Amino acid sequence: LAAALPRQSQPGPAMHRRRALSTSALGGAVLLATQPPQRLGSEPLARSLLAGVASVAALLTRRPGRPVAGTRGADGSDWREASPGPGLNATEVVVMQLAALQENDPMTNDGIAKAFEFASENNRRYTGPLPRFCAMLRNGYPVLLNSADFSISSALPITPSIYRVRAKVVGNEDVGGITQLFLWELTDEGTGWRTDSVMLEDGESELEI
Repeated sequence: LAAALPRQSQPGPAMHRRRALSTSALGGAVLLATQPPQRLGSEPLARSLLAGVASVAALLTRRPGRPVAGTRGADGSDWREASPGPGLNATEVVVMQLAALQENDPMTNDGIAKAFEFASENNRRYTGPLPRFCAMLRNGYPVLLNSADFSISSALPITPSIYRVRAKVVGNEDVGGITQLFLWELTDEGTGWRTDSVMLEDGESELEI
């Protein structure tokens, strides 16, 4: 397993921005939209952050049983028809993976295969092949499979090519309905956002998908 992402002993500006976004959909959108772009230190970062506000705000207000924003493309396609590429932003990739894992067919592992498809090349080398990846998910992170619910808590661009997205996942009855927090880190090397790693927020383990 990859080394856990570095922790901050004192919350810095980036941490404060993440907390602001997770307070509420409307509040987060207002705070991010009114923050002067120059404080982010990069115009690409400012554009990336503001571009994701609408989709994150919608996800923060999601309720069980309703369609998940981002799991369907503009043409009506769902995660089964999605493929990595410039058409999806970082938050949408995370939602696509979560939806795929939530609706995974245990007989075919189609959802797990789709999540694996959205992993970065280095990630796939580390966790593959697919049968090994399936076993790792089932044995170590069952809350992600056929979950009862999930939501996006925050999303923050670290650099123009690195994004971090935090998600809350509620497990099904098979795992006792527990709730766990995960931190996605994604990169875009010019061919679309892909997942480098997913860290369980208890800080004890990290899953690459």
